[in-house]
Amino acid sequence: MPARRRAAAGKRKAKTKAKPKTRSKAGPKQQSFVASHHRPDAFAQGLRRYAQYRDLGIAAATGGLARAHVIKMIPPCDPAEVSKPH
Repeated sequence: MPARRRAAAGKRKAKTKAKPKTRSKAGPKQQSFVASHHRPDAFAQGLRRYAQYRDLGIAAATGGLARAHVIKMIPPCDPAEVSKPH
């Protein structure tokens, strides 16, 4: 068999062996609506002593995909402590 025919036959075989890639993507997770209203007693102490945190309920609404908080600074706030990189 001439070299050209062998090369062409090899290309045809390579094309027939290749299987199409099928990716099964799961659809988006079911989400729900959550309303979070400001209540002064809803703030709790968190990681930093100079701040209090209020959860907005986003984790419950997104099935744990995202989180959101409102952060309230509690005086006295030392600028050297508050401005640390994170």
